Amino acid sequence: MTNRLTGIRVVVLAAILMGLFSGFASGGATAASLLPGVFSGDAFGTFANSTAGRTATTLGRSAYLATGCRGTGGRTLTNSVTGVDAKNVLSARAIATSVYTNKTTTNAALTSVANVTGVNGLGGRITADGVKAVADVSVGATSITTQYGRSVFTNLRVLGQPVAANVAPNTRINLPGFGYVVLREVARGGDGRSSASINVNMIKIVITTSNSIGVPVGSQIIVGHANGSYRRALSASLVGGFAFAATTRSSVAAIENRTGRAAAIYLGCLGTGGATLSNNVAGISDSGMPQIVASGTGRTTANGSVVAAGASATTTAEVQSVNLLGGLITADAVKAVAKSTYGTGGGKSSTDGSLFTNLRVLGAVVSTPVAPNTRVELPGVGYAILYQRALVQGSTGARTGATMIHVFVTTTNALGLPVGTEILVASANSNADKF
Repeated sequence: MTNRLTGIRVVVLAAILMGLFSGFASGGATAASLLPGVFSGDAFGTFANSTAGRTATTLGRSAYLATGCRGTGGRTLTNSVTGVDAKNVLSARAIATSVYTNKTTTNAALTSVANVTGVNGLGGRITADGVKAVADVSVGATSITTQYGRSVFTNLRVLGQPVAANVAPNTRINLPGFGYVVLREVARGGDGRSSASINVNMIKIVITTSNSIGVPVGSQIIVGHANGSYRRALSASLVGGFAFAATTRSSVAAIENRTGRAAAIYLGCLGTGGATLSNNVAGISDSGMPQIVASGTGRTTANGSVVAAGASATTTAEVQSVNLLGGLITADAVKAVAKSTYGTGGGKSSTDGSLFTNLRVLGAVVSTPVAPNTRVELPGVGYAILYQRALVQGSTGARTGATMIHVFVTTTNALGLPVGTEILVASANSNADKF
């Protein structure tokens, strides 16, 4: 998907991979005087769970944005995507997301927004000119309130029948031959005093039966997601991170839209309580242009722990049967590991466990272990960085990034890939630092 980032740069992947870090926020005197508490919120346009198979690769979490525990400092961050197309399963003309937070000594506010236009799902059974998800959180001295009222549809139709713009939350409509759809799904949590949260999914399609367009049973597809929460309790440290099996980046939408962040997983700043989260896809490919990237299964994991003594965050990305650029780069398996820890001794970064199995470039076996940031030339295409790694550690935290294969297309080529296209396979990133 073609991402256009405006205002503040919100996608830190490039910085992580190239090691361009400006340091760690440490919570100075100004932060200490603000209302105590941490934010959490995100927004995205489309999503499909791993059961949806290759559709999950195309949809990913399109135009994904997150606030982070420290929030945005009164700024509005934005992201946008054009031309999401998973064929008859789901397509959308454009997606725009934004997140905003603000905090003073007495109150705090959070807003997450996802706007999706030109929606067509399940071969025209669900259509909408516009889908807008909004999650609002307002924090005062003694209470925290959450709102979804600004979440609306424009010209929504289900099975050809019009649906009200502000249809009642959690409205379920059966879809014969497929399953059902939940409209304006809203879930709230917390006690409204020490914490509160709200989660909004405007369209949630659930497939419960075999169907005419081959969407696997158990698939869940979301259009228009916004989430927000606030917790008054403070932590001495925070974690974060993300991982994905593969993605492409290009200024040409027709190329980038073919592979979103496959099997993407994100680690929240308060961790996972020590549990390991995972995501997977059955395979990554595009029948129209398989030379971009083709693979077998892709699996990612995320684990984070925040305790009194410090914090640790680990993400992994593993891809089987990799085939890039029509066979120019192949591998039986690649795995990226990014581990960041923070404690009394400061921060530490590690990518131990990252590996290649039977890696070949231009048909030649590449001996292992591969040295970090190894460059290999790809005549007629460009070059690739193998085991692209960034380790940043200091007294206030650590950040770690590893991408096992990063291809840069720098010349006109027989494969038809535009100059400037990038292909990333097995990317894991994490951070652990002082609040």
